[in-house]
Amino acid sequence: MTIEDFWAIKHAIDDEVARLGWSKEECKTYIKRNYGKDSRLKMHDNQLNHLLKTLKTLRPKKESTGKLSLAARRDKRKRI
Repeated sequence: MTIEDFWAIKHAIDDEVARLGWSKEECKTYIKRNYGKDSRLKMHDNQLNHLLKTLKTLRPKKESTGKLSLAARRDKRKRI
């Protein structure tokens, strides 16, 4: 992977993380849990591509219907 490819994937992952409504910490936790890495910089090319592909399949925290997702409702209840 060239440095240009890496930055393209990094920016695409950033876009997906934003679309999902995740914080940087949530993203780091997801990467640690699913890939055993502390950051994207330590991930192999195939792992970065897999992460991007996977993120594209996930639903955002707040669905387009305006209803909160199950995970978001649980988080909201915990704060109350």
